[in-house]
Amino acid sequence: MLPACSSDPSTPPQTHSNPGRTRSRTFRNIENLSVKDSSPRKKKLIKIIHNREDHLRKIKKLCKNRANDIKALTNLSDSKVVQNLFQGMSSVTSNFLISQIRNFKVKGSKGRRWTLDDKILALCIFKRSPRCYNLLRKFVALPNKTTILSLLKRVPFQVGINEHIFKNINDSLAQGIDRSCALLYDEMDIQENVQHDEGEDMIFGFEDFGGGVKSGRTMKPANKALVFMLVGLSHNWKQPVAFYFSSNGCNSTTLKECLFEVLYAAKHYAKVDVVTTICDMGVSNVKCLKELGVTIEKPSFSFENEQVFAMYDPPHLLKCFYSLFRKHNVLIPITSSDGSQSIMEARFSDIVRAHEIDKNNPLIFRSMHKIKETHLKPIMRYAMKVSVAAQMFSHTVGAFLYSLISSGVVESRVIATATFVKEVDTLFDSFNGRTNRAPEGKDLRCAVTDESLHLNYWAEAYEKVKSWTFKRLTKNGAIKTSKPPSQIGWLTSLNAIRGVWNHLKNKGCSLLRPRSLNQDPLENLFGAIRYGCGSNDNPTVKQFIGSFKTQILNGLANKAFATNCEEDENVLLTNLKQFLNVDGEGGEPKEQEIIIESPEDSVSEATSDDIAAAVSSGSPDVFSVAYVAGFIMKGIKKKINCKLCNVKLASESFELHNIYIYNKEWSEKKNSLLYPSENFTVAVGKGIVALETLLDKCASNRKILLTCQNELKNKIDFEWLLCSKHKNNIRSITIKSICKIGIPWWCKRKNQKIKEIRKEKRANKRKVKKFHHE
Repeated sequence: MLPACSSDPSTPPQTHSNPGRTRSRTFRNIENLSVKDSSPRKKKLIKIIHNREDHLRKIKKLCKNRANDIKALTNLSDSKVVQNLFQGMSSVTSNFLISQIRNFKVKGSKGRRWTLDDKILALCIFKRSPRCYNLLRKFVALPNKTTILSLLKRVPFQVGINEHIFKNINDSLAQGIDRSCALLYDEMDIQENVQHDEGEDMIFGFEDFGGGVKSGRTMKPANKALVFMLVGLSHNWKQPVAFYFSSNGCNSTTLKECLFEVLYAAKHYAKVDVVTTICDMGVSNVKCLKELGVTIEKPSFSFENEQVFAMYDPPHLLKCFYSLFRKHNVLIPITSSDGSQSIMEARFSDIVRAHEIDKNNPLIFRSMHKIKETHLKPIMRYAMKVSVAAQMFSHTVGAFLYSLISSGVVESRVIATATFVKEVDTLFDSFNGRTNRAPEGKDLRCAVTDESLHLNYWAEAYEKVKSWTFKRLTKNGAIKTSKPPSQIGWLTSLNAIRGVWNHLKNKGCSLLRPRSLNQDPLENLFGAIRYGCGSNDNPTVKQFIGSFKTQILNGLANKAFATNCEEDENVLLTNLKQFLNVDGEGGEPKEQEIIIESPEDSVSEATSDDIAAAVSSGSPDVFSVAYVAGFIMKGIKKKINCKLCNVKLASESFELHNIYIYNKEWSEKKNSLLYPSENFTVAVGKGIVALETLLDKCASNRKILLTCQNELKNKIDFEWLLCSKHKNNIRSITIKSICKIGIPWWCKRKNQKIKEIRKEKRANKRKVKKFHHE
C-alpha cells in the first residue's frame, strides 16, 4: 500500500527532473509522494506510468496534426492552387474532380455530400446507362441511385401548362426584339406501357393532355408525345415549354386546343412575341392549320387579335419532295436560249442513269461520290433521312447532269431534270442560311437582310414552284390537277417567311437567320431524350418524362449520334435549377374530378357468392388469393397482437383453400407460412375483384391509390371480426395491402395485353407483305 499522504503544506509537489519542461503527471496532485522514499516496486510502477503518459501525449499530438491535414484536404477545393489548376478545364470536369477530392476520404455513402451539379452529372450518366453507372460507383465516388432519382421528382415540369416555366422565361429575357420567337411543335413515338408510381400515386402511360384541355386524361394507352418549344429569332435561345401524351396521334381539334393553350401562356405568362408556328406536314397539323384559316395566299391565323404566321419545316418538305419525285415525274417550264418557254419533263430515272455512268467510270474518282444505292432505292431509315434528300437535290448532281448533256452522253431533254434539281437545291439553300456572309457559290445560304437577295428570289421561287406539275395519274389515266401537300407546304412557307421578315423588320430587327425557322432544335431534343433512355428509340411515358427532365437539367448537353438533323446553335434559356430548392413551386397539374359510377362498379351479390363458394370448395381459382391473404395477414400480425383477432384471421384447421400454401412450405417439420381463415380469404377475394373492376374504369385518375382505398372501404365486409378495437385498423391495413399488391399486377397484365396486340399487328403486316409479294 502507498504511504499516507501528508497534509503538511510545506512539502513541495513532485516535479520532473528536467528543468524548464513540465509535463502532466498522474501523481502531481498527490502530496507528500516522493519517488526517493518509495519502494523499488513502486518506483517501477511510477516509471511505467510516466512512460505511458509520454506515449499518450505523442499520440494526441499526432492525431491533432492528422486532423489538421484532413481538414486542409477537405477544404482543398476552396484553395487558390486547386482553382488555378482547374481553370483550363470545363466546368463539368472540374466539378467532378472537386467532388472526388471532397468525398474520397469519407467512409460510407451516408457521410458524403453532393452539390446540385454533382447530382445532375450523376443523373445524366445513370440515364444513359444504369449498368455503366453501377460499374463506375465501384471506382469513383458517385451518389446513390435513390438520391439522383429523387432529384427528378423535384423538377417541377408536369404534363400541360406549367405557369412557372413561362414566367421564368419572362424573367430571363430582356425587353425588345429578344422576345420575338417561333413556336415549334412535333410528335415523337413512344412505347405503350403503363406503370404505377407510388411517389406520384398515379399510373403513367395513359393519354394525358393536362388540366387545360377538355380531353384531359383518358384510359387509352399513349404512344405519341407532343412537345412544344419556343426558339428565339433574333438571338439563339430555345426552351421546351410543354408536352402532352396522345393515343395514335393528336387529332386536329385537340391539337388546336393545345396550340391555343401554349400560345396563351406564351403571351400572358412569358410575355414573348410568337411570330410564327413551325410544324411538319402531318395530317393533323395540316388539318388544324386549315381549320384556323391558313392558306397559301394567307399563311397566318389570328390569336387574340394578333397575327401568327404558320410555316412548315423546310427539311421535312425536302424529304417529301424527294419521296414524291421518286414516284412521279415533274412537268416544269424550261426557258431556251432564244427566250422561248416549253414544258419539259424531269425524271428520277435520269439521276439513276447518271449514277450508273458515274459508277462505271474506270478511273478511281467519281463525280457523284456521295450518291449510293441507298439514295436511289432508300429503304427503312434511309427513306426518312434529310441528308439523303439533300444530297440528291444538290449542286453536284445538277452540275454532273449538265455536264453529261454538254458532252452528248445523254439526251437534251435531261436538262429538265438538271434544272429541277438545281432549283430545289437553291430553294432549300434560301431556307438554310445561318451566317452573315454567304459561302462562295451559295449566295442565298446566309442571313436575311435588306441587302441580301432573298426577297427577290422568294418572289421568283414562288412562281416557279407554283408552275411545277407532278404527273400523278388518276384511275382514268389523266393527270391530277391538284397540287400535292408538299408543294402546298413550300408555297405556304415562301409567303410566310416573307411575312415573318416584314414583322421582325418593323420591330427593329436588322437580320434573320432562316436556319432558326425549322424543327432542328426540337429534333435534337428528341434525339437527346432517346439518348438518355439508353438509345431507346421508343421509350415509355415514364422514361420519356425522366429523360426529358434530365436533359433540361443538363442544359441539353447530351448530343445524340447519327441524328436526322444538323446540330443547332441555340442555347437553352433556363435549366430549372432554381426551382429545385423551392418546395411546392408550381408545376402541379390541376386535379381532375374523379367520377366513378358506384352502382356498376360495386361487387354484385352474385360475384360475392361465387367467391365464397370457390373458397369453400377449395377451387384452384382461389389458391393465389389465399396465398396473398396469408401475406397480408403476416403484415397485420406485425402491428396487431390480439388473440381474438388471430382466431378470426387464421385458419383453425386445415382447409381446402389453403392447399397451395401447404405445398409452398419449405419444410414439413416447421410451418413458415400463414394460413388465412375462410372469411378473411373471401374478404381479400372480394377486394381484389372490386379493385380490378375499379381500375378498368378509372386507372387513369390521379391519386389512384387513395381513390381505390376510399372506394374499397364499402366493398369488403369485416363484420365477422368480433374485436371492435382492431376492426377498423385491420380493415385499413387489408385494403391498403390489396391496393399496393393489386395495382402493379393490373399494370403488368395490361402491358401483356398491349404486347399481344402489338404482336398481332406485326403478324398481320407480315401476312399482307407476303401476300403482295406472292
